[in-house]
Amino acid sequence: MRISIVGAYGFTGKIICEEFNKIKYSYSIYGRNINALNELKKGNSNIKNSKSINLRIIRDVNYLIENSDVIINCAGPFTEESFLLVKNVAKSGKIYLDISGEIGFIKNSRDYLQEISVKNKSLIIHGCAFESLVSDLILQSLSEKNKIKSVKTFYKFNQKKVSPGTRITMKLSKYRESFKVKNNQWLNCDFKNDLIQITNGNNSKEVAVPYPLPEVAFSKWNFEVNQAESFIIIDENDSKYMTNRKSVEGDALEELDKLRLKKFKGPELKDRMSQKCELFVNINQESIHPKTLEAEIKDTYLLTAKAIVLTVEKILKKNPNLYGIVSPGQIFNGNPLKIIQKLGVKLNHQSKFRIKN
Repeated sequence: MRISIVGAYGFTGKIICEEFNKIKYSYSIYGRNINALNELKKGNSNIKNSKSINLRIIRDVNYLIENSDVIINCAGPFTEESFLLVKNVAKSGKIYLDISGEIGFIKNSRDYLQEISVKNKSLIIHGCAFESLVSDLILQSLSEKNKIKSVKTFYKFNQKKVSPGTRITMKLSKYRESFKVKNNQWLNCDFKNDLIQITNGNNSKEVAVPYPLPEVAFSKWNFEVNQAESFIIIDENDSKYMTNRKSVEGDALEELDKLRLKKFKGPELKDRMSQKCELFVNINQESIHPKTLEAEIKDTYLLTAKAIVLTVEKILKKNPNLYGIVSPGQIFNGNPLKIIQKLGVKLNHQSKFRIKN
């Protein structure tokens, strides 16, 4: 199988390459910057090919698909640039994975490409990253006994500032639709009125800001929940970057190109090792009192890379015979808690996390 990694020289892309190197899988690498690609390829016998491509250009997209069986896309943001690729993968009978956390992009993929991809036996897996995969697996484990009525997920990072990638996503929110599920219907988030104030004992001002992630869509599609929302707990000053979609001068691609010039590099290894994300999954199930599960995630970048490699291994070895746009947890159907443990995630079923609207 020909594995291709798009955005391979990006911060997460490099870590994904390192994980494939450990298991000695061969793969090809793609991205805009040929110099960065060649530098990554230097001395690495696992990399079979490298080529500069632009996902905005149909000729480049077709070349990528024709020369790949499995495409791993970690070249975000995805909303503005990756739909052309996904649309053509849906017609190709190939396999596509990404690490997107952009719910509008993923919802559009399912809305417009599900029938086409199933017909052509294409497999498209969105949101195969630390946050959405873990959430999806947690919900899968809970739904085995009782139907899930509603779910809210909250993310809290121990860094003082949000990551550069998260800030870009926040700044592009004015061009995008952001969704939640209420009364089993899709609704747009209201970043002002849906915001939740956080009270803690250290006098810091934190808020839970609507940050619509793929698990909102996965919850609706897989578990038919009545309500689903996701939030990021951040400093009140950072919350200003999230705004409702509105008419603005210019367009998202122009804004994206400007923001890329300002983007900082990812954290050093020592900072990654000290990084911690707490994921709180608040669940309401039939005939059971509402409860919150807490997952402790360390080094989110590495966990995302491991999730990608684990998913590819599962697909290539077990051939799950799934087609269409699916959530990453569906690939591991039947043993969700085992996969959570294998990813190195610590799960606490007795979380003391409490939040009030």
